Amino acid sequence: TPREIHTPAPGEPMKPGQRAKQQDFAEMALGAGATTRDNTFLSRGSVDKCGKMRALRGLLSTWRLRSAKVLLFSYSTVMLDILEDMVARAGYNYRRLDGKTSAKKRTQLVDEFNTQESIFVFLLSTKAGGLGLN
Repeated sequence: TPREIHTPAPGEPMKPGQRAKQQDFAEMALGAGATTRDNTFLSRGSVDKCGKMRALRGLLSTWRLRSAKVLLFSYSTVMLDILEDMVARAGYNYRRLDGKTSAKKRTQLVDEFNTQESIFVFLLSTKAGGLGLN
């Protein structure tokens, strides 16, 4: 029988037995001892266990040393959540814009990113409610 893992949206309650299933799957996929905030599959991930995240971490480190600024786009807001967690854990100063960001707040975030040297990363959803950055 195929095994499926449903990743609930933030704040979505888990169905009975779902947490145990996710813990079992995460242990199988990621190994014992993975750190976790809430025992869901997503939160058990580790930058060290994902090649793309390791590559991104290396790029961010290089770009930080060069005093560059980074725009990091994602179609999926769930992936944006994962990227945000990684960026925050690395201690980078960042801003985030997604479909839940109001038009007024968008302008403020863009201005902050463009004018404040300390803001290193701007996380953006490519499907930010059709309002874009204008």
